Amino acid sequence: MRVVWYLLALLALALAVFNLVQMDLNDPFSKDSTIALGSAIVSLCVLVIIFIYLISKSIKDKMKS
Repeated sequence: MRVVWYLLALLALALAVFNLVQMDLNDPFSKDSTIALGSAIVSLCVLVIIFIYLISKSIKDKMKS
């Protein structure tokens, strides 16, 4: 199951990078750039949540043993 979480983290990171590449740096407040920036931020939040879950799972496992 741990592999699935790492694959989801990799997918979230790839999605964040893809959305950051799609941004137009000459006009960062255009509609497309705003959507890309928002999607990148959401992807990075998902990445943080996944790593928080993995850390809490490892702490739980250490507490049991």
